[in-house]
Amino acid sequence: MTTTPSAGRSPDDASPGSQRSTLVAAMVAVVGLGLLWIHFDRYPALDPSTLSESALALPRTSNLWAILRALGWLALINVSAICLGAGFERWLPVSSALARFRLLYQLGIGFSLLGLGVLLLASIHRLEFVGFASLLLLPPALTMIFSRNWLKTSRVRLATVFRDRTVNWAWIASAILLANAFVRVFDDDLGWDALTYHLAFPELYLFENGIVMTPFSHLSGYVAATEMLYLLALYLEGPKLAVLIHFEFGLLTLVALWKLGAIVSRRAAILAPLFLLADPLFQTELGWAYSDLSLGFYFTLAAIAISSFLEGRGAAEVRRSDLIYAGIACGLCCATRYLGASVGFAMVVLVCLPPRLFLWRDNLKTCLTLGTTTAVVLMPWFIRNLTFTGNPITPLLQSMFHGPGEEWIVPIVMGQSTEFLKQAGMGQDLGALLALPWNLTMNSRPGTYQDSFGFQVSALVLIGLLAVVGLVASGRRLRSIPLLVPMLELSGLFTLIWFFTFQEARFLLPVFPLLAFSGAVATEQLATSWPRFGRSLLLLPAFAVLHTQIAMLTTLTSSSAIASEKSARHAPEVAANFLRDEMAPEDRLWLWMEQRGYLFRGVDYVPYHIGSGSPSLALVHRFTDYTSLHCELRAMEITHILINRRFARIAQPGLFGPDYTRDDFVAGRTRVNQLVHHGAEQLFSAQGFEVYRLDRGTCPPPPPSSRIDHADD
Repeated sequence: MTTTPSAGRSPDDASPGSQRSTLVAAMVAVVGLGLLWIHFDRYPALDPSTLSESALALPRTSNLWAILRALGWLALINVSAICLGAGFERWLPVSSALARFRLLYQLGIGFSLLGLGVLLLASIHRLEFVGFASLLLLPPALTMIFSRNWLKTSRVRLATVFRDRTVNWAWIASAILLANAFVRVFDDDLGWDALTYHLAFPELYLFENGIVMTPFSHLSGYVAATEMLYLLALYLEGPKLAVLIHFEFGLLTLVALWKLGAIVSRRAAILAPLFLLADPLFQTELGWAYSDLSLGFYFTLAAIAISSFLEGRGAAEVRRSDLIYAGIACGLCCATRYLGASVGFAMVVLVCLPPRLFLWRDNLKTCLTLGTTTAVVLMPWFIRNLTFTGNPITPLLQSMFHGPGEEWIVPIVMGQSTEFLKQAGMGQDLGALLALPWNLTMNSRPGTYQDSFGFQVSALVLIGLLAVVGLVASGRRLRSIPLLVPMLELSGLFTLIWFFTFQEARFLLPVFPLLAFSGAVATEQLATSWPRFGRSLLLLPAFAVLHTQIAMLTTLTSSSAIASEKSARHAPEVAANFLRDEMAPEDRLWLWMEQRGYLFRGVDYVPYHIGSGSPSLALVHRFTDYTSLHCELRAMEITHILINRRFARIAQPGLFGPDYTRDDFVAGRTRVNQLVHHGAEQLFSAQGFEVYRLDRGTCPPPPPSSRIDHADD
């Protein structure tokens, strides 16, 4: 991998004084400024004066102590991860081409090994102090005993990094730009999906002290590498530590971009992280306990490794370890989310693109190595799913592993889930594809998924692509710039898969680091070719970052953990507190029209989903009267029901068809209302949330294995 700052500039294709290069750079600067103006007009940053006084207040001592404690636990997790990753890297050393990314690969692999350790503890019912202490303390202890030379080498490398004044200033600037996002880590908002499953299922693992897979949520069958780290965080500190872990994945991605940019030039090293920091979606995700940033980090590592391997193969240099690391990172993408399989498909196609199109034997070996390595990384999740559901890739392809009527998840639920995800986006025809860069950055309405992508995306995505086009128009050879072409190709392939599947902006976020690198490098190269006014191009990312910082700053509220004491709990949390006081250890809760399972932590509950597919709706649909439904719930040992009336007024499944019609949905809601009015006692009601205790009724005794919803029971 070429590492000279002047890489990509030859006398033939990088003449700074050429009129064409200057004209193209000027046009990109003018058009880019116009695009920023349009974007700022469509997505205005709020006035900073709208900040509340409490949001600007000095930190309270109690909150600062909680923050420091969470940071301490995060440091311990990182030390354990580095020790595990370094041990793996000593067994399979990275090539000299990947040496500058060594620490990132060590951390990425170390985090995955920690997650697998948590999964192992869950499988043997040891989610307790001894298990977690062993998992966190054994790797550092063994490293100190057997790898003292590695520790000395690491200290020398670290000292060398901080002797560079430019690096120190870069760290200071990054800390300032990330301060806003760091404050939001300790806000009350964990993110809707975190409450629904990213934190909800790790909490259920802790509650049951084991693996929990339930046919009442297809999401419980998904791979969960990041969620296992969240399980560790919930045990050690709580949800804020989980958000910090997700925040760190974003930070590590920025470090990867900095190192990637440094391969081209020092200025590209500065611009690449700025392009990503300017994205509002990336900034928002830094404050949520999701898995999008971890997928983005692993995708970046996979892209670096496969690009390095292909670069070496083009130079007749065998870098087999690069290919294996690409397969490992690809496997970690798939272990983070099933949608990470898009990374694998994109990499396989990349291997076979020109100029490697007719190297059939080499391409086949490369793809087999990638696929085998990816499958090995995924094996623990295959084993978990096969053991508890009989399908290694639950809940996908159920017809291959189950007969009709024996599926682990009711088929209509999977159809509803797929249709729900397909509702996002702005079409899948040729016109929509050609208009995608504009629609994504200029027409996406935050919070709206129909005829939109759900989130705001930075205009720098469009400006970066414009800079790449400008670079080609100026006569520059893209392949002479290290890693630029494979990064662009991977970005395009991943985006195509996203475009023809599920068009939610969050699902495209993993490709944003690659687009940031490509846009930053192209902008830097154009700026270099315009000696007198080239720096004006560098103002574009600066303006975008400033706009995003102002917009995100004004989202801080008085609920910030740094600014003030925690705000008054809202209605579902009040209901959850009531249930924790009301329910006995043997009681069980059935959630109806309420998806945020994590709010009911510490209670044995059956999860609920609707837009993404609802097994609970399918359950209600099986019975024609409320008395039969009552007996079924009693057979499941349900004792309490919580109903979210506010959500019930607006919610509906993502798909109706001959097997489940709108009338069936209305009849099901009516049946539940009849049940709670005639077969239950109301215990709680506030702001649309109601809690009922089921009457015992006169039902036949349940079969011995009636509790079908937890596969671990």
